[in-house]
Amino acid sequence: MAVDPADDRDDDAHARAAGFDRSAHQRLEACLAQDAANVPASKAGSVTHFEGETLVGNVRRFLAGEPLEPGFDGHSNCFIETGFHKALLIDFNYDTEPLPGKYPIPGVGPFTLLDESRANHLGKLGFRWAYWHLLLKGRPMPVPTLMSMAGKHAET
Repeated sequence: MAVDPADDRDDDAHARAAGFDRSAHQRLEACLAQDAANVPASKAGSVTHFEGETLVGNVRRFLAGEPLEPGFDGHSNCFIETGFHKALLIDFNYDTEPLPGKYPIPGVGPFTLLDESRANHLGKLGFRWAYWHLLLKGRPMPVPTLMSMAGKHAET
């Protein structure tokens, strides 16, 4: 079914009538993810992965008649290919813009945040394998759902 942008129906009213607060970004109350979710987060694939943990837990809680819990902080990380076998890596959430540092092991890396490098490009290539062999099979990734400030250099 095509969506008419001129349609002025208040879809949020429907969500509220069903008992959902679509503005509760950390609880993902509308049981939606990625492009369908009303969250101010990046549309990177990592966001769907990080949203998923909160979403699945809250669907289970909803079906059991339990209160929903916040758990999604808008965490996103993304490799950005810059060419010539180099890439950038960014890691951010609702409250923190991308910062320089080392990732995923604080102070060690092997990836550098906000710095173009060959290691980041190789990380992007390695993530392709992880996507097909871990993520799509529902296996855990060794990356925390919530963003950590460890290894990041915040300006003061």
